[in-house]
Amino acid sequence: MTVFENMLVAFDGSEDGMKAIEVAEELANVHGARLTVLYVHDEPLEHTVSISKSAKGESYLLKSRDLLTPGATTSNIPPVPELEENIVVEDEIPIHVMNQAKGKLESTDLEVTYKTLSGKPVTEITNYAKENGIDMIIIGNRGISGIKKFVQGSVSQKVTNDAECAVFVVK
Repeated sequence: MTVFENMLVAFDGSEDGMKAIEVAEELANVHGARLTVLYVHDEPLEHTVSISKSAKGESYLLKSRDLLTPGATTSNIPPVPELEENIVVEDEIPIHVMNQAKGKLESTDLEVTYKTLSGKPVTEITNYAKENGIDMIIIGNRGISGIKKFVQGSVSQKVTNDAECAVFVVK
């Protein structure tokens, strides 16, 4: 029997993701493995927001000047008032998703690590697995169907194709 010592469950907060956590917990217990719960957010985890004031004392909330609409140029952007403060705003979705996972695993005796990354899920999952000696990835099958699956493929399918370790897809 093959023994898996370092397992990763790719969790996205979906119903199939919850099933994947249940299976991952069971498999990790059987094998006495460490378990990593990985959530990949497909947007940056933090955004910088600038707050400025005009000479009249009006407050402005400005996002990055890099976010121009198509056809816009820097010449037609109004001058920015003197910058007073930058605030980093953290996206709360990853926190909520990880709290779901922690709630599901709160009564386990397993050694569990929780990790949040941002980027393309397939790339981040497979790279993390390779760089951290993961020997099995457990992932939910989101059940994409029809033309969308034909055009895009599913994350679980792509992870199965790209991973250098065993992949267990939970339906």
